[in-house]
Amino acid sequence: MVGWEDFIVQLTATLLGVIVGIPVALWLNRRYTMSKKTEERKDLLEFLKENLEDNKKILNNMLGNFDSDFIVHNRLNLATWPLFSKKINALNNLDLQKRILHTYYMLENISKKVEIKFEMHYSTFRAMQNYAQEREQLKLIIAGDIGIVNREIDEILNILSKPF
Repeated sequence: MVGWEDFIVQLTATLLGVIVGIPVALWLNRRYTMSKKTEERKDLLEFLKENLEDNKKILNNMLGNFDSDFIVHNRLNLATWPLFSKKINALNNLDLQKRILHTYYMLENISKKVEIKFEMHYSTFRAMQNYAQEREQLKLIIAGDIGIVNREIDEILNILSKPF
């Protein structure tokens, strides 16, 4: 009978270990996952705030250069955006995600237009009769886009400054 008693004691200990151990392991895993998501979200928010503020300064500098009629060769800070854009779901706010994605889309468009304006200045396009008109029109379009994006950045930064 000693064999059966040992078997029952071992079986009871194993079942008790499984019954207690699995929920504890699942709970620990869940806490770790939540902690990781919170940290990821915090990093994303910090990146967005810094990057949007940085781009806003660059946009305002561009406007100043337009007013002085300088050739704009400022580069918007968009290099790290593709990396962080993949993590945007961590915000858990669909409306905010759409606004951020649209803002970065607009920033990319402004960047392309500035490059076109820069190329116009240093290419044979400059010899064309309507160069000054085309350049002025492009400048006005870019300035209008900058105004729209600046307002959008302000609204996003306002949302990001509040806990949600």
